[in-house]
Amino acid sequence: MEFAVVGRIIGFDVEMGLLKIQPYAPRSVFEGLSRVFLRRRGGEYVAVSVRELTFRGDMIFLSLEGFDSAEELTHLKGAHLYLPAEELPERGEDEFYIFELVGMRVISDSGRELGMVRKVMPMGEYELLLTDRDIYIPFVSAVVLEVDRRGKRITVRDSMIP
Repeated sequence: MEFAVVGRIIGFDVEMGLLKIQPYAPRSVFEGLSRVFLRRRGGEYVAVSVRELTFRGDMIFLSLEGFDSAEELTHLKGAHLYLPAEELPERGEDEFYIFELVGMRVISDSGRELGMVRKVMPMGEYELLLTDRDIYIPFVSAVVLEVDRRGKRITVRDSMIP
C-alpha cells in the first residue's frame, strides 16, 4: 500500500490537547476524517484515531486518541500525517498532490537539467519546489509548462529560472 503525506504537525495547544496541522492536501481530504497514519522513523505506518478536528483559516487542529499529555504532544511536533494514496480523491488533470511531485525530474524547456524535486513547500497562494540542486521553482503556470505524471518529469520555462 502506498501512503501519501497529507500534512505536518507544526505546533500544539496543550490546554486543549490539539495539534496544529499544516495541510498538504485540500480541505476536503480532512473533512470527516476518522483516522490518520503516523510513521516512526524507518518504521511502519501506524493508524491513529482522530477524536476531534476543526478548521481555523488555512490551518487544521485535531486531537488524536492516545496522545493526551503535553509530553506526548511535544514529541509529535514536526511529524507528518499520512493517508493511503488510494483513499485520496482523484485530482484533475492540472491538479497534483504534493507527494506526486516529490521525486520528479525537473528540466527546462531548453533541456537544462535542474534536479529532482526534493521538497514542496506550501507558500499560501502557490507551492515552491526545491530540487536536490538547491534550485527553488515556483509551481505556477507562468513557470511550469508541463507535468508528466507517467514520465515523472516537470518541464519549466528556462527564462524564469536563474
